[in-house]
Amino acid sequence: GEPYKPSAIRGYDGVIRAILVPEFGHLRLSAITRKRVQELVDKLARTDIAPATVANALVPLRVIYRRAIDREEIHSNPTERLRLPRDRRTRERIAEPREVEALLAALDEKHRLIWSFAVYTGLRKGELRALRWENIDLEAGILKVEHSYDPVAGLVSPKSESGRRRVPIPQVLAPELVAHMARQSGQTEFVLANTKGNPFDGSNVYRVCH
Repeated sequence: GEPYKPSAIRGYDGVIRAILVPEFGHLRLSAITRKRVQELVDKLARTDIAPATVANALVPLRVIYRRAIDREEIHSNPTERLRLPRDRRTRERIAEPREVEALLAALDEKHRLIWSFAVYTGLRKGELRALRWENIDLEAGILKVEHSYDPVAGLVSPKSESGRRRVPIPQVLAPELVAHMARQSGQTEFVLANTKGNPFDGSNVYRVCH
């Protein structure tokens, strides 16, 4: 398939080291049964780990078994037909447009632009961090999504071609973007940069809104 993103690889590595190796590291792949895997799921479900996190913890194991079966190293997959815990929490409420406007108005100039981009374009955090001025075409009213930004690997290409896309620049965002371009005046290649000219720190942006 497509190459994994660096963040996905780090996430898999963390799960393997913290959960899968202590549980199954002493066993051959052929010795791990569905009963053993289900017991791990049940054990995790009894903790305060969220149901989605329990399911995600199995993803690296599923990948390992899928590859082993493709290579005819084993003939059964113990990660299939598992009973996973359900997330019964209600979905977070979607804010009304007037609430979004009030939130943006309460932010300082720098953070308001970042959140405005997120709200009005729908770009993911990594895509926002990777956005460069060469991706912005104000005359045509579009921006091109060509990369994501990983805190370790830097600029990375989308996992699939569908990740490369052209997104309209909403009229509500255009004047603020023009003013921001004038303020930066070629100081950095990144549209949403910090004071050092590097992509903004996502944790700081979240903290401001909370």
